[in-house]
Amino acid sequence: MASSESSPLVDELGDAFSQVNLNKNADDIDTCVSSSIPEVDESLKVKESELLKELQSLQCPFVWKPLVYVGDDIFTKIKNKEEEVDSDEEETFEWRKFILNLVLSYEYFKCDDIIRALEKIRENEAIVLSFIPIGSLKKFYVSTQDALYHVVLASKAYIQFQSQEFDETRQILARIKKECDMTDHCKAALFGIHGACLMEYGQIGNKAALEYLEKAVNIDPGQAEWSFLLGKCLGRIRRFERHGDIPTKQELNALEKAATMEENSSYIIFLAQAYREAAFRTALRLRGESGRINIRCAFGFFKLPYPYQNKALAKKCIDKALTLLPDNLMALHYAGMIAERFENDRPKAKTYYLRSGERGNYGAYMDLFKMKQRESKNYDPISDLKMLLEKFKEGSRTLETLCQIGSYHLLVKNDLEKAFYYWKKAIEIDPEHSNLKEHTFMFARSSPMNIYTVLRDKARLALKRKTDFTKEQQDLFQEIIQLCDEKAPDSSIFK
Repeated sequence: MASSESSPLVDELGDAFSQVNLNKNADDIDTCVSSSIPEVDESLKVKESELLKELQSLQCPFVWKPLVYVGDDIFTKIKNKEEEVDSDEEETFEWRKFILNLVLSYEYFKCDDIIRALEKIRENEAIVLSFIPIGSLKKFYVSTQDALYHVVLASKAYIQFQSQEFDETRQILARIKKECDMTDHCKAALFGIHGACLMEYGQIGNKAALEYLEKAVNIDPGQAEWSFLLGKCLGRIRRFERHGDIPTKQELNALEKAATMEENSSYIIFLAQAYREAAFRTALRLRGESGRINIRCAFGFFKLPYPYQNKALAKKCIDKALTLLPDNLMALHYAGMIAERFENDRPKAKTYYLRSGERGNYGAYMDLFKMKQRESKNYDPISDLKMLLEKFKEGSRTLETLCQIGSYHLLVKNDLEKAFYYWKKAIEIDPEHSNLKEHTFMFARSSPMNIYTVLRDKARLALKRKTDFTKEQQDLFQEIIQLCDEKAPDSSIFK
């Protein structure tokens, strides 16, 4: 049976509820609830909205919002490009690095890596402010500096705003030169920078960039960089969408205009490659059934640098050439190169190299030997090179082979005596031959060397350590110095 007495807890709750006025209306309850929520500073919201509106009126990747990159990891892609531009831009304005930094900053920001995003913008600020106008891009920098700095500060302000650093954002905004106050050079540069950033986003980016680059050229037709980027962009789109087409008149005109206005090595190379590509395609159209034309075009498409290189067309041309001229030593050699480097089919490449070499192609043998070295680190080319001495008796070929054997003994086996033995034979053939003074060793990455200089200086250094060598060896070193002094007195680095 339940107890009639209430518990102390129930009594306590009853007392508490007795203090509550249950007759309050709905408005009173709303007032009670709302009074417990902190008030929002409406003026602060207005100020933030005004800041954002001002930011949206500026020009930078955070306002442009480039397209999503389709392809491999964009950070890896740009890192590879950074390694290339670091050496290319040592003596001029780091324009390419500036663009890559903008893209990286935006991509880091998308990944919520604010620290790295801001770091890249600060790098760009240093690039713009510390550059002393010199080099091929001096004119470009001087005429676009306000636009470059506008993009830097706008990016910096946007990052600070998103980090809720509103006072810092206001301070940065106060330093930005507005687009309406800029020269036409700088207004064009804002479009050009936008287009250059988009070009880092693959084929979709190239197509989107076209509009902005055309605007840049129209506003500032005297700025070579915008014409160059327009031609470059048109070439990328053509090679992706119409791979078999020759460069259009618009593409060639843009590249030609850039190269004419500014003496810049990149402009000249891109123009030359575009004309070269056009020439090969035109030759095929005119004489596509000629075996020799197909051989030359196959090699041409093979040797064109990226992005002009056309693997499919090179292979098509060499297959056609071999059908028409199956025993042509040049066709066989190029077929070996294409099989090795485009198809990664070394057995097939070896067959072509051997067939070409057996028909008298010295270069095919050398490519075969280099392929053997890539296959095995323990490969010793001496026996193969000695075979060439027997097969090629003509003076310049013999001299080149002797130089290669000598280089291998010195640079790989560290044997000066044997190197001198073979190099001396080469000198006896023709002491004035250019290969002796600009010799390139085929089996290692090395700069061209003067054999006379290397021989003489190695011998002199050895004589300084007389106790390490026999009397016969010391006499040999003296002979080396005497021979070099006689045949090439100006080749020593010691004066």
